[in-house]
Order: sequence, then structure tokens, then C-alpha cells
Amino acid sequence: GNNVLGDVAGHIANQVVPAGDVAQGIAAAVCDNLQPGLAERGIAASCELAFLQSNFFVVLVQVRSADFQRMAAKGVVMRATAQLVQCFEFMPLPVRRPLLASVLRQVATGLIPSVPGEVRSDLAARGGVEARVTAAPLDDEAALVFAAVAGLRREELERRRQQSLRGAAQDFTGQEEPTFAEVTRAIARKADSDMKWMSDLVRSALEFPACDEE
Repeated sequence: GNNVLGDVAGHIANQVVPAGDVAQGIAAAVCDNLQPGLAERGIAASCELAFLQSNFFVVLVQVRSADFQRMAAKGVVMRATAQLVQCFEFMPLPVRRPLLASVLRQVATGLIPSVPGEVRSDLAARGGVEARVTAAPLDDEAALVFAAVAGLRREELERRRQQSLRGAAQDFTGQEEPTFAEVTRAIARKADSDMKWMSDLVRSALEFPACDEE
């Protein structure tokens, strides 16, 4: 079918796929579903992948044009706003263009609070994908990306630390999935073995060979 997110989720479930490939597929699916949703409300927007690292990605959504009558009918803007925009048609282009751009920026800003919840719900419903979603104006993008990348770095370091600890526990116990109790018992056995070795060493040192007197 056309359930792109479901296909991606199924691919994740059945194969070991690099995180970047998964994220790129989900980003494409987000754009594929976000644009028709906006168009339904009278907003024509572009959507493209702007940044990708591991399982983190940024999509850039730009409002290109808007049908204000449709937006008013859908409750996206007030009817007074739609009527005001109609008045722009009678203004010279150099005056109309910046006014229309200002209204479109306000429309885009007004959509930001609702986007994360809608995208999360769509990802969960269509593909069973659980994601953290944040929406922000373009002016705030750089700060958010830097913060997110720093968070990813911390998570990666913690993951490597956990893997190192798990590997040490596996080597120590000889178990593939060692429990805390098994690790504790292995430590106790190692301690007993070390104590026995030390005791034997001390005993050997104290047992001097007998010397024949002349």
C-alpha cells in the first residue's frame, strides 16, 4: 500500500538497518504526509531534509502560498484576516508583497505549536514509530540543532559505556545476558580464588626447605 511509515517500521523490525538510513526514510515520510495535511488547510508549503545525523533529523518547512478563504473556512485564520488579505489585491505589487509575506510568516508561526503533536500522532498511527518532535522558527533552528547534536553525543558516549560494561560482565561471567546476581557470584568466586592463590603463595614462602647440618 501507500503506508510508507509502515514499510519503514517493518524494515526496521526485520533487518539491522543503519540509524541514518532509517531516519532518512522517516524524514521523507514526514514530508510526504505533512504537505498534503497543510494543503488540506489551504497552505502550500515545501518540505525538505535539512540535517541528518544518526537517528536525528531536521526538516525545513517553508510556507510558499496560502488560500486564505480556505484557511478561514478551516479555522486556521480568522475571517477578518482573510478579508484583509483580499484588500491587498488592490495595492501595488511593491506594497502588497511585503504585507503578504508578513501575514504568511504569522501563519507559519501560528502553526508551530500544533505541528509536533500532529507529526508524533501520524508517525505512531501510520508506522508505530515513537519519536520526539520539536518545531521552531527558522531563527531558532541553529540553537536547537546544536543542542540536539550535543544530546546525541552524550547518548552515544553513554551507549558505548554501557556496551563496555556489558562486554566486561559477559567476559567475567561467561554468560551472554548476565544478571546482576550472576555478576555478583562471579566476583565472589574470583575473590575466593584470589584469596586462595594469595594464601598458597604465603604458605609456600613460609615453608623453607630443611637444611642438613654438617
